Amino acid sequence: MVSPVAALCLLLLHFAGGDALKILVNNPAMAHSHVEFQGAIADILAEAGHTVHLLVPVYEPRCQTSGSAKASKVYRIVPTAPLQFADASFISDPFNRPKNKNTFSMLGDTIKKFLSSTNQVADDILADDALLEELRREKYDVGISEFYEFFTLPLFHAVGIDVKIVSSAVPLTEYLVNYYGIPVPRSYATSTLGSFANTPKLTYLQKIENLYNSAVDRYVMADMADSMTERMRNKFGPEFPHVREIYKNSSLALMNVLEVLDLPKPSSNKLINIGGISRKKVKHVLEPEIEEIFKKANKGVVLFSFGSIADPVKMGPPTRAAFLKAFTHFSEYEFIWKFNPEDVNKSDEHPNVHFVKWMDQNTILGQPELRAFITHCGLNSVTESAYAGKPMVAVPLFADQDYNAAMIVQHRVGVFLELHNIDEARIVEALKKVLFEEEFQENAQRLRRKLLNHPNDPRAAVRKWVEYAAEFGDLHENLNLEAVNMDLFSYFCLDVIVPAVVVAIIALFSVLKIAVFAFGFAMNSLAATKKKVA
Repeated sequence: MVSPVAALCLLLLHFAGGDALKILVNNPAMAHSHVEFQGAIADILAEAGHTVHLLVPVYEPRCQTSGSAKASKVYRIVPTAPLQFADASFISDPFNRPKNKNTFSMLGDTIKKFLSSTNQVADDILADDALLEELRREKYDVGISEFYEFFTLPLFHAVGIDVKIVSSAVPLTEYLVNYYGIPVPRSYATSTLGSFANTPKLTYLQKIENLYNSAVDRYVMADMADSMTERMRNKFGPEFPHVREIYKNSSLALMNVLEVLDLPKPSSNKLINIGGISRKKVKHVLEPEIEEIFKKANKGVVLFSFGSIADPVKMGPPTRAAFLKAFTHFSEYEFIWKFNPEDVNKSDEHPNVHFVKWMDQNTILGQPELRAFITHCGLNSVTESAYAGKPMVAVPLFADQDYNAAMIVQHRVGVFLELHNIDEARIVEALKKVLFEEEFQENAQRLRRKLLNHPNDPRAAVRKWVEYAAEFGDLHENLNLEAVNMDLFSYFCLDVIVPAVVVAIIALFSVLKIAVFAFGFAMNSLAATKKKVA
């Protein structure tokens, strides 16, 4: 075993040898789960002895944390005017889920507000010459950022950061599919923002919708990239590279998934799976309030949470009543609902339902007496539940949550409830399945073992791959799929298929022409012969 003194000496040698990197991590304050994921990346790299700074544009004022406890500097970017992001429907009215799919191409007004906000943040940063100059002086070796606003990697390029790494707190998005040239069969692989609970076994109409969404997404993203490129060239000159090229030539993408949990589909060597890195350790002691609830349970406890964005006070009274009435059918179970008690009506109070404002979700999931989890299907929540071996009732609301619900259904570790169809009977049926059918409990435990015994350590992968990318700044030359350099005509072999079809048509036409000529000649000859005989 290495002694503390020896470990300190090794750390000092590490710094003395000049191996420590200076890394800038972009961590927009949008949603708690995204901030936690980016913060975990930052802390892992800081623990490895690297200097890590955070860039934190504030989109959602309620999201106060930077996500990192170990970053040595934080640039918190407060917008110069209120952003429209907070008015987006998935924040202001998260339970008003439309019956049509909540896809990237169908979000309408929400997407406009999101783009307006990201463009304003970009303009605020580009107008801050002092900040840009300070970022240049830092001479960062590596820049890491999520990819949903088309701005940060170009910003990294502008301030001289050569090694750029994409990160993603959600499964594979259309952004990376398009810019990394990843082949995606639309017959079974859906967009992360436009999935279905029965993915990958899509119906005929779902395949049509999937193809449509893919085409619209490609068009919308091309327009966004062109717009951001124009913005960057207005600031830094006409020679600034196109945003598409910057993202295409990023070194890697750190993905918040693991293969055994994600839905199987084609991938790229640039995608490094690091799912579970933001998962908190399970504490040995529960909070006193929570411990009392567990002590009361005869057969177990069920956890119920819609995450940090969707406040259940905004849930429609009929839906809330449906859940509460359903819980009365399970009197031997205690239900913990993440719901501020101050917002609870007297009529909502039930003996086996306990409302809590805040809870240590992962520690509660880690308790043997916890029997099931009713979840909105945020990826961090799904991952925590999978690691804990708990079956789930999936009630997705927006964004990637439909896709994550499909993971739950596909692995048979839970059941799906469509929010706009929810009633007491459906909730009771779902709970009976996950609580009483052994298949779900057994599958959840089996998935847990697969995750815990995964041959790759996600935290080690973050450190090793970032250091590797920093050492070889041209990884894209080795890892890029050739598809990124091809147009659609060549990609789909239309340069081969179209000429082949044309040649085949010409050949068929020629054969038919010859056949018609031969038939006519034969008929004329036969007629002439008959005439002579006569």
